[in-house]
Amino acid sequence: MTERAWFYSLAALLILFGGGYVAYTATRGIRNKNPGNIKKSGNALIYKGEILGTDTVFSTFDTMTNGLRAIGKILLTYQSKYGIDTVDGLIRRYSATDQEAYIQNVSDALGVEPDQSISVAGNLYGLIQGIVNQENGKLVAAAFISQDEIQTAVNEALSS
Repeated sequence: MTERAWFYSLAALLILFGGGYVAYTATRGIRNKNPGNIKKSGNALIYKGEILGTDTVFSTFDTMTNGLRAIGKILLTYQSKYGIDTVDGLIRRYSATDQEAYIQNVSDALGVEPDQSISVAGNLYGLIQGIVNQENGKLVAAAFISQDEIQTAVNEALSS
């Protein structure tokens, strides 16, 4: 078993923190390798690496990178197809829950105003990281998702 497979098979990750151990349980998004909690599109598998999973509501991906890439592709589509270019607009379309806090958290992470026009492509890393942090919690996201995985997903989303 690879180190990565072993890592994901754990029910919780123990991290040495402040002299004690803190257990971080993998969220549904982490277990599904879908850290953006992207909902299924009927019976269609429409994203690269999307696989049939046991979750009846949310998509499941073969790798975390493909789950992250899907977030990027969705956001890029929002800008190219619908002309949405603000954090406020992107998050209102992306998520129907807790929108005000979600928008503010992602805006703060990017260092922009919620209604400020941005380049989605130029801010894709920060947008994905902000969404992942909001969907899974910042500490859980940091424990289970590497910066390299996010960067690889950004590169793949922008190149295909």
